[in-house]
Amino acid sequence: MESSEIITPTLKKDYTVITDEDKIIFDHLFDRHKNLLSYVDGVDTKFSQIIALNGLIISFIIFIAGTAKDFHTFIFGIILIIGSMIIGVFGYFTRNFYPGAAVKFFEDYDSFPKGVGLVKLKKQLLLDIERNEKKLESKANIFNIMIPLVIFGLICILVGYYG
Repeated sequence: MESSEIITPTLKKDYTVITDEDKIIFDHLFDRHKNLLSYVDGVDTKFSQIIALNGLIISFIIFIAGTAKDFHTFIFGIILIIGSMIIGVFGYFTRNFYPGAAVKFFEDYDSFPKGVGLVKLKKQLLLDIERNEKKLESKANIFNIMIPLVIFGLICILVGYYG
């Protein structure tokens, strides 16, 4: 095969006519893509709320550290909460999410052979959904580390103060 030959993708289906089934599939893909980005906003909101709550807790309890019965356990609890805040900030950091087809796709759309644009758009949406799901899962895993640290930190603070 010579390098000057143009390779056109082979279509398994004739996408020159969009069926109701195709419309349902694309609607589902667009909804799923949009929902994923919404879920990321929800997780980020949870991160910010827990970070703020941790800061509020530390600002109140730091003044009673001198009256704690077990000072080391109390300070260990504070350190755990600060560690939770640091992990939360790391989880909250903005990551590049894939918002769908790039502007270049729409600029080049008119030059695609008939039906190829839909195939490319579907592949792009599927790829974006897959990559965004991985990033959302990563954020959720970080959040799942952050919460037990806060809880254990609060327990240590209570035990250190009253213990």
